[in-house]
Amino acid sequence: FLALQVFGSSNIKLTQYDSEQFSVLYPEGYETEENKEGGVSFKEPIDADDENSEDSQSQVIVYIFELPDNVSDEQRKEIQNQLGKFSELIVSAANASPDTEVKNNNTSETTFLDQTAEKFVAEVYEKEQKTGDIHLVSTLKGDAIIIVGVFGHVSDPGLINSSQKIIDSFVLK
Repeated sequence: FLALQVFGSSNIKLTQYDSEQFSVLYPEGYETEENKEGGVSFKEPIDADDENSEDSQSQVIVYIFELPDNVSDEQRKEIQNQLGKFSELIVSAANASPDTEVKNNNTSETTFLDQTAEKFVAEVYEKEQKTGDIHLVSTLKGDAIIIVGVFGHVSDPGLINSSQKIIDSFVLK
């Protein structure tokens, strides 16, 4: 684990997470949670005294899903096409809650890790009040689907302002 501090105009300290598969910047002081599905989440610590703390928790996510060896070129194209629908799943999941709505969402094509990728940016509202922003990029690189996202609560403007810097810091090893 390598620690590197970066100071930006957003007044947030970023630290570098370094694993065997990748490295990425994330906010200093966030809790690291690795899972067996190939993902890592960096979550803002929850305030035990604040019952709404979990609802306002910001986080950075990285998922690397390895594809099976027998995936054909045609299947790869279909996977790439399905990544374009990933943002629709996020919107549907958020909008499933009666009080939550994803607005001002924009999906665009970008380049990420020298590959064509989908970039998704949106705002999240609860009871008509903006509660946060989503910045997400997903691509198919080699034998893996890679997703890097920043989910920033309005109480964490430094993270929201650093979203693109965090996504751009991702390096696959």
